[in-house]
Amino acid sequence: MASSNSKRKLFSIFNNSNNSKKQKQDDVSSNDSILISDISSSNNTALNALMTDKLNSTYVSSVNQYDLPDTLHSLIAKDTHILDNESQVSQQQHLHDIANFVVDHALKYSEIVNCLKFAWCPSPNYIFPQQIEGKGKNQRNRKFQYKYLDLFPWLAYSKIKNGAFCKWCVVFAFSGGGVGRQKLGKLVTQPMTKYKDAMNDFQEHATKDYHLLAGQRVTDFLNNYNSGGKKDVNVLFDDRLNQVIEYNHKRLIPIIKSILFCAQNNLPLRGHRESGTLKCVDVRQECLSGKQGLLRALLSFRIESGDKNLESHFDIAAKNCTMISPSIQNEIIESIGDVIKNKVVNRVRLSKYFSILCDETTDASTIEQMTICIRYVDSSTFTIREDFLGFVEMASTTGTAIKDAIKTEIKKVGLSFDFLRGQGYDGGSNMSGKNNGVQALILQEQPLAFYTHCFSHSLNLCLSKACDVVSIKNMTSIVGAVSSFFSCSAKRTDKLKYFIDTGLSNDSSTTNKKTKLKKLCETRWVDRHDSLISFKELYIYTVATLNDLEYHDSNPETSSKASLYVSAITKSDFLVSLEVAVTCFSYTLQLSQVLQSKQQDLSKALTNITAVRQALEIKRKNADQSFKDIMNSVTELALKVGEEITMPRICGRQTKRVNVNAKDPEEFDKRLQQIMPLEGLIPTNFGHYEDESILAAASWESETNLPDSAIEALQHCTELLPNVKKLLQLFATLSVTSATPERTFSVLKRLKTYLRATMTGERLNGLALSNINKDDVDFEDIEKYILPAFLKRSPRRIQTLDWTK
Repeated sequence: MASSNSKRKLFSIFNNSNNSKKQKQDDVSSNDSILISDISSSNNTALNALMTDKLNSTYVSSVNQYDLPDTLHSLIAKDTHILDNESQVSQQQHLHDIANFVVDHALKYSEIVNCLKFAWCPSPNYIFPQQIEGKGKNQRNRKFQYKYLDLFPWLAYSKIKNGAFCKWCVVFAFSGGGVGRQKLGKLVTQPMTKYKDAMNDFQEHATKDYHLLAGQRVTDFLNNYNSGGKKDVNVLFDDRLNQVIEYNHKRLIPIIKSILFCAQNNLPLRGHRESGTLKCVDVRQECLSGKQGLLRALLSFRIESGDKNLESHFDIAAKNCTMISPSIQNEIIESIGDVIKNKVVNRVRLSKYFSILCDETTDASTIEQMTICIRYVDSSTFTIREDFLGFVEMASTTGTAIKDAIKTEIKKVGLSFDFLRGQGYDGGSNMSGKNNGVQALILQEQPLAFYTHCFSHSLNLCLSKACDVVSIKNMTSIVGAVSSFFSCSAKRTDKLKYFIDTGLSNDSSTTNKKTKLKKLCETRWVDRHDSLISFKELYIYTVATLNDLEYHDSNPETSSKASLYVSAITKSDFLVSLEVAVTCFSYTLQLSQVLQSKQQDLSKALTNITAVRQALEIKRKNADQSFKDIMNSVTELALKVGEEITMPRICGRQTKRVNVNAKDPEEFDKRLQQIMPLEGLIPTNFGHYEDESILAAASWESETNLPDSAIEALQHCTELLPNVKKLLQLFATLSVTSATPERTFSVLKRLKTYLRATMTGERLNGLALSNINKDDVDFEDIEKYILPAFLKRSPRRIQTLDWTK
């Protein structure tokens, strides 16, 4: 105000002293009156720079051309000194105005210091310019409020742009932010000049991820500056980024551990209803009580057990970034599956050669699923591995469609058909057809991919053919019908269990632990052995239960069926057929179990089959003694239920019935010896390999414990010729059975149930890989493999504190 008064006094004296030059004085007075009016209307201590410059350079110089008294010259000089000081202050304010730091490149160290420490800030009595906002009746005069600067320390006002900026983001978020690192606008590169909802806008800006990251960088920079350090800004950025990444790792690891636990144990992650944030104690208690999904229950349990990192994550995380949503679960599960696949593929690449095993089935949602497994020799442990690669949804099951799907999946995981040396499928025409089957189509592209029909399927076909004898066929059908008769009714099952318990309590010598009959397997004949064994052990109790149901059950249908079944199972031919089948299946059951071993190779499989064949041949050679033992067991069993083994009626003129001239039942039942050798079990002509040359090369002539399989011989091949080692490896790589694909179907049945029928293919494969290949992933792999694989899907996610963006 003193400066304004001096100007008025100066120009008043000037006007009174120059009446002789009226025209020129009038021009000057008219301009001066405008300037003085502008200056006197302002209460700001700093003069407008443009007006000051104009006054110093133009008006004062024009005054100096007149002859004035010394007192006037003294007054003019004093006032000019005041204007020069105010001009310097104004220029300094312009230099540190926040708008000067809004550039499209990174600021220098000194510029960052000036922006954060010395940016111009208006005084409390500064009058901010007003502007009209809105239209019509909603028009309002609004302006920037000084209180905003006190509420938000990162806020700065630009006098040049007449708007507000975030000085943190101006310095450290110039390159962009938000989704896709897009270019930022209001408060960063453009001033905020409309203040209708200023408080809401400022509060919303304070929650942005780029603003939070900029704030952390400001803190690190100022701490380094105040301590006298001169670290490069990029070094400070890297330190802060590493801290953020480490913090986010701690937030994610408990969630990934819980998902991996559920996947490996085949537990459903989601529940029927899931709501509420886990930072609320009531919601966590609801999850622990089993009212929500298992994953949320496990996470709640971890928090209640003292997992501070997980608790902190849910406390600060917004509802849309808790990292347990279905989509994030799918990403984590897929990442686990990718890690397992990579481990399998890396082992295969070290081995070089591999075989493929495939089979198809229909899941719970009536989708045709093809499983792909891979067989190879693990060169590090000298073991044969058969690893699951995944399920593939099939729209068509023709040979061409299956071949294309196999080829696509093999290339997808990073393997080449050039090293495919074997194929193992069942005997379906679309798989094993010699013209348009999968094996024929693959052989056209890779002639070295030798096809092997599954030995287990071949064994089942042989048994099915061998059991085509009428009495055996009828016996198995009756056993299946009686087992279903009891299993479909809880009342009848309880009654059978009652007779079993009563009989065991009366007979202390019996050690039977079975309490119910087993159903016959419809496809696997060898597995029927267990059903027949159970039926034979519970035969006495089954007959007693059927007799009780026949005479005491009030349901006519039940009593009539019980009468039919008890009559059927007490016949002599049924008992003899049951004993014969149990005897034969005792050999083939062990063979089937051995063939399903992953360490089995073709040589060892043929050796086991030969052993079973020889055992059956011995049975056939000693047929009289064998049938005598069978008849003794049958007679003893029949006496326990009050029955007598009798010979069926024969007739000389009967042409539709087997008429055997026999004097007693034992001699009559020798007709069943035709099923003893099981002729279709194995080929009749087996070749024997000449192995003297291999033994000589391996120096095994003097050894007593010779290897009995290719994989055992491979361990001693370090000093052999490379071709011999390669031949042994290829021989071990050839598939024997497709038991591994069949086992994956068991997992599929447990995994994709009626309640989980809408599961996507990616989620299904990830869960199946985690459950089947448990040895390929554990909790130690989370931070080393799984977490990096998950973060590759969204690299920016791990570098930000706010996961809402």
